[in-house]
Amino acid sequence: MRRFYQRVEVVPLAGGGFGLSLDGAALRTPARQLFCVADRRLAEGACAEWARQGDRIAPARMPVTRLIHVAIDRTPTQRAEIIAECLRYLETDTILCRAEGPAALTQRQAVEWDPIIDWATAAFGVCFASGIGLQAPAQSAAATAALADYIGGLDDLGLTVLAHGAALFASLLLACAWRRGRLSGGEALVLSNLDERFQRERWGEDAEAAARAGALEVEIGEIDAAFAGALG
Repeated sequence: MRRFYQRVEVVPLAGGGFGLSLDGAALRTPARQLFCVADRRLAEGACAEWARQGDRIAPARMPVTRLIHVAIDRTPTQRAEIIAECLRYLETDTILCRAEGPAALTQRQAVEWDPIIDWATAAFGVCFASGIGLQAPAQSAAATAALADYIGGLDDLGLTVLAHGAALFASLLLACAWRRGRLSGGEALVLSNLDERFQRERWGEDAEAAARAGALEVEIGEIDAAFAGALG
């Protein structure tokens, strides 16, 4: 849609938390709920997105706003489904699915990914199995339960961000490492693209793929900046 406002600002809300005002009118979500976050930094991150829109509003360039909208409109009533979506990434988790070859690639996967698996083992007190192929080995009931307990304990905003990370990285373990502070979003994105980086080094850069990768780097950087320290 065309930009319909001139001024956007962060405002404290009477019931607590912070919202956004567009020319004096309270911003609402697509489901017409009041836009409200507990942390002012999140509101400021969303405010910056609205402020830099041009003549037309481009939701694709508003990742912080989109995540907050989902956390308000969708997550509270669909928590079970979202948790199940997250756990399904264990079946094809990027860092648990290793290549058969060449040796240079498998060695790099071990060097870059094994430390994250070791971290997850220590963080959750369970072991995670990796294997060769597009399908990860079945994880133990204890491993699945440990992650389910962690994910289920997140608030709506934390769950929304974790689910977004799992989709973005194609990895629940990378998403957990990101949200628990082991990795920045940019670092998790780089690790998730190890295979692509290896192919580029061998065969050269693809302009379209590079543009997509650049857009994702910008998105995750904006999310990191806005959400840092706000999720607990």
